[in-house]
Amino acid sequence: MRFEWDESYSVGVNELDEQHKKLFDLIGIIEHISSQEDYKMAIYETLDNLMEYVMIHFHTEEVYMKSAEYPEFEDHLKKHQKISEDVNSRVNYIMNKEPTALDLIMIHNFLIEWLKEHIMVEDQGYRSFVEHLEIKK
Repeated sequence: MRFEWDESYSVGVNELDEQHKKLFDLIGIIEHISSQEDYKMAIYETLDNLMEYVMIHFHTEEVYMKSAEYPEFEDHLKKHQKISEDVNSRVNYIMNKEPTALDLIMIHNFLIEWLKEHIMVEDQGYRSFVEHLEIKK
């Protein structure tokens, strides 16, 4: 199943959209790796990169939401914490064993569904609060 970015996923902030695109790319790499014969080392590296990048992305979103005084900030933060735990659990399960093609398909499908929900439902809630912000770093 091909999973690609399109403008319907935009949250109106270039930095966040670019980070979402990178998450799409990392999930796409998992799809590509799963079709390779010797995928084990590549999947470990990709999943490690994915876990790290999810944390970076969540931090960036949280900076925007806090700066905008987004009223649902605490609820969104709890969702970030829950999905972080869920992603870490699933990734650690795969990384602590010999991953099978089925493992890769399952994590790939889970990540697609999570990212769709994350962007199209959860992140669209803060869009009107952050889309005109310019965060200085």
